[in-house]
Amino acid sequence: MARTGVSSGQLKKGKKTMHEEMRRSGNLLQKKFRQYLLPMILASLASSLSEFLDGIVVSNLLGSDALALINLGMPVILIYAVIYSLIGIGGSSQYAVLLGEGRRADAKRVFSVSQYAMTGISLVLLFFGLLFSGPLSGVLTDDASLRLPLEGFLRAQFLSAPIMIISIGLSYFVTNEGHPNVATVVFAVANCLNIVMDYVYILFFHMGVEGTAYATATGYAVGLLIELFVIRFSGTGLRLTAVGTEDVKKLPGFCLRGIGSAFNQFGFVFRYVVINALVQALAGSLGLVVFSLCMQTFSFISLFVAGVVQTMIPIVAVLCGEQDQAGIRFIIRQSNRFLFLFTVLALVLFEVFPGLILLAYGITDAEEAAEALWAIRIFSLGYLLRNLEISIMMYLQTIGEKKEPVLISFLDAIVLGGVCLILGGLFGIRGIWAAFPLNSVLVMVIILLCSHRRAQQQGGRSFVLYPLPPQEVSPFFDVTISGNVRDAVRASGKIIEFAGAHGIPEKTASLIGLAVEEMAVHTIKKQEEWRETGEIDIQASIREDTVLIHFRSSGRPFSPAPFQEKLADPADPVRVLTEIADRVEYDRILGMNSTRIRLRI
Repeated sequence: MARTGVSSGQLKKGKKTMHEEMRRSGNLLQKKFRQYLLPMILASLASSLSEFLDGIVVSNLLGSDALALINLGMPVILIYAVIYSLIGIGGSSQYAVLLGEGRRADAKRVFSVSQYAMTGISLVLLFFGLLFSGPLSGVLTDDASLRLPLEGFLRAQFLSAPIMIISIGLSYFVTNEGHPNVATVVFAVANCLNIVMDYVYILFFHMGVEGTAYATATGYAVGLLIELFVIRFSGTGLRLTAVGTEDVKKLPGFCLRGIGSAFNQFGFVFRYVVINALVQALAGSLGLVVFSLCMQTFSFISLFVAGVVQTMIPIVAVLCGEQDQAGIRFIIRQSNRFLFLFTVLALVLFEVFPGLILLAYGITDAEEAAEALWAIRIFSLGYLLRNLEISIMMYLQTIGEKKEPVLISFLDAIVLGGVCLILGGLFGIRGIWAAFPLNSVLVMVIILLCSHRRAQQQGGRSFVLYPLPPQEVSPFFDVTISGNVRDAVRASGKIIEFAGAHGIPEKTASLIGLAVEEMAVHTIKKQEEWRETGEIDIQASIREDTVLIHFRSSGRPFSPAPFQEKLADPADPVRVLTEIADRVEYDRILGMNSTRIRLRI
């Protein structure tokens, strides 16, 4: 047994205080959340800023007709987004859940099926584009002067499909392997290179609007190379493996974890197409200008919302697999704190200083400015509720809920069109601005009704906005210790009490306590050796004839497994641990050390 400097007599004497002091902390997970948050916001910023600058560059190089062609090609971009949302977000969420369950082999098969599916579908799109770009261009526009250049642009977009879909879809898996900074680098490099290559393909190779599609593909091709480099040399578990028919049959199931995001892509396009037409019919060019400004505020705040929810998704997915309900609560609270903070700061900007928005976009016309000031203030009132609704939607799809994420997306976009139509008919253009916050209220009412019904079915509280995934194992032991040996001994004593209280024989309970102490001491020694500090989360569950103990810690990777046969010291913690445990498994999940110890009762 590890030398702790605390006698068993002292341990027994301190049982009461030990029970009172030992509890679960969210510090380790909150630190991981903050580590992910900034890279996710920067990745969203890089992508959105590039789209804005890319439009300016193309318009200046090729004129307004080029922008019209790009807008006509939006359905192809929508197809990309639906595929990498369904398979990329859905597959990576399922991958993270399986990692949390300790099923790395199954997770690899999900990764492999996802990559094969994205590759296969994108190749189908490529061949479809080669064969049908001409007829499709005729469907998308009646303008004969635009049809031929649109055909070439569509063909270029379809040829780019494999690179775009695979690169963006793969970024979600790389993030889930504990490399959030890679997404930032990929999107920043891809989109900066996209703008540079616009000039190269358009000015030097005279490729016209087709060059913009090839420029985007070139940027994401380099991004894909960066991802492959990280996968190859950073020790991630992302490896392609052989899959069978049963694995492929599971594809629709884990795609459901991305269905809310995919449906949201349809809603985004719907807003632009349908509501653009409506505001133009009600107020002409003034309506279009003001609606564009309102949507710019929407895009601005969406950068931060996307950063928060994309941070939440992989962490919640892993915790869902681990059945760590306390950890999920910590992440929900942390996520909502940042969401509330960003939303309030944005509302202060939009409500108190809307003139800054007009100044940034050079709005000088008195009539446009007067309407825009009113519109921005009214339009923005819905952001607090809407951002919470998006957070709920993304959370629900991550834990495997199927109906509510689609319902929220549907209400957020499609029903919004109906509300705009009604209020626009009653109150004119100002009815459109009021429709957005009113629709957010309607969506929240529906969410509350669904939440109330779910709570009644479960016999719990009246409203549960963020339902916890079921905890299939019981009883469950859950504490956090600081990086010192005294806490390791306290945790050992507490789990011995826990085991004894649930009918485990005294000798077996002592072995369970010994396993916890030895693994905790080994982790602490590694932290001291590398001059690192950090807390250690310890969970244990009783499962029929087995006790499963899970350790989570930050810091450098370390695994007890490679040293099991090499340690000569009979008192070494790893030597003791491996002799009393039936199995010791190690993995690196979200950039944290994850060790599972199994002991038969």
